[in-house]
Amino acid sequence: MTRRFDRIFAFRPVDTLFFRSGRPFNQSDPGAAEAESLFPPNPPTLVGAVRNALAQALEGPRGGRWSETTAGLLNGGHLRFGAPFLVLNGERLYPAPAALLRLEDENLARARPGEMIETDLGPTCLSEVPEKSKMLTDAWLTASGMTCFLKGRVPAKGDLRLTACLWKSEPRIGIGRDVATRRVEEGALYAPVHIRPAEGLEICVRVQATDPRVAERLAG
Repeated sequence: MTRRFDRIFAFRPVDTLFFRSGRPFNQSDPGAAEAESLFPPNPPTLVGAVRNALAQALEGPRGGRWSETTAGLLNGGHLRFGAPFLVLNGERLYPAPAALLRLEDENLARARPGEMIETDLGPTCLSEVPEKSKMLTDAWLTASGMTCFLKGRVPAKGDLRLTACLWKSEPRIGIGRDVATRRVEEGALYAPVHIRPAEGLEICVRVQATDPRVAERLAG
């Protein structure tokens, strides 16, 4: 019987995280060059981490290149990676839709299509929003909240998770030193902004093997 390989990999941070963006540290600024971390990280970052974990599971911890057999398993297009997602204390989170709004009393509402009107782009239904409502930025919904929204209803306030409660930005200062002299290098001052996730927050990605032979090897 052919074994399947369909697993969710969960990354559980034990300290701060820092995922580089395309911005270089050296911006030719007279002061420190600040570099903020991306979060959640881009998919290629997690794909690389999962491939490395699978390679170590197959070959054990080692340096240098993978063997041809392992490279063929992991780089031959035999794996399918799902979109990364966040999980808080076992509960999956989804980015809050742009149509979800917050009212003055902190309850939630949603934008709805208005009546058809003529515009320079032709007949269009513009969105209608409740008075004194605000767009939700940096917010997430639980699975039950997203299900409620997709059914055309308004999620409960308890289904909302604010980004500020999921992770914090943690600025740090670093300097470059000459290893030989142990002296600080001139102009080598930088300021990375790390991410400190809340307790119980995980970054997850689903991995499936598309080739039965690869699934058999990895599942074993």
